[in-house]
Amino acid sequence: MDDYSVQLDGGGHCHQNVELTGKRSLGFDLNVEYTGNDDDLDEPASVEHAPDILVANVEPVAVVEEQQNWLNVVGTVVPEDESTWEHFRFEDQDEFIRFYKKFAHGRGFSVRKTGAIYKKRSYFPHPFIFYFGGRCSKGGYKEGSILDPKNKEDVVDYDSDNERDRGETRFGCKAIARCRYEHSTRNYRIYKWTDVHDHELHDEASRRFLRSNREVTAEYALFAKINDAAGIPVSNTFDSFADAAGGKKNLPFIQTDLKNYIQKTRRKPFTRGEANMFHQYFKSNLCVIRNYAR
Repeated sequence: MDDYSVQLDGGGHCHQNVELTGKRSLGFDLNVEYTGNDDDLDEPASVEHAPDILVANVEPVAVVEEQQNWLNVVGTVVPEDESTWEHFRFEDQDEFIRFYKKFAHGRGFSVRKTGAIYKKRSYFPHPFIFYFGGRCSKGGYKEGSILDPKNKEDVVDYDSDNERDRGETRFGCKAIARCRYEHSTRNYRIYKWTDVHDHELHDEASRRFLRSNREVTAEYALFAKINDAAGIPVSNTFDSFADAAGGKKNLPFIQTDLKNYIQKTRRKPFTRGEANMFHQYFKSNLCVIRNYAR
């Protein structure tokens, strides 16, 4: 493949030239973002870690430098002190969740989203998210949990013959982070941050099993679907991914995640029901199937 260059335009603010060679070596600037797993935020992208199809998005230099600053301080500076909250700004909920996941992965706990609050304002035609946040996955209590101090006298008694006995996974952990919208800056800022856990945190060796940090990325999903169409078992596909990555510990997901993804892909054609699927099949083959009558 011949060498060629691609110029990425960031809205007239900056330009980046990216040289692609036949050896698939690709130099990325920190100002260029691509779609991939959250773990890729640790270092500039390289083609060994990047998906085959890259979606580049170049932003103004000042904005990119500001984002890189707060991404680089994750794990070293904790925004517990209210004076540091001004440095943590987010454009939307997804950007905050990526940030909180990265922080949680370095600390050794899993996270989940908290409920968002919508409000109406005169400067927005429709209700928009005014508050959102995330918390430790062990925060709160399950319905009917005997651990909930508010539920001691009215514990839900599940019938063991009909309900599977599930272990307790939520212990009322107080770790939480919340953001609210600032009209003056037109973005979201942290207004509440608590990083006190009442449970043991995961060590570095077991952090890859945390649910919020696992994801079947686009490049792995593509090869998994191709192998599944060819009749290759999921276990063999996962083993091939592990060999290519240098071990299972280097994959951003576990075998169960890959299996669930393949099963979801197989069920997708049946979302409208089997009868509708067969009807659409015969309808699209009217010209091919001679004996098919309307």
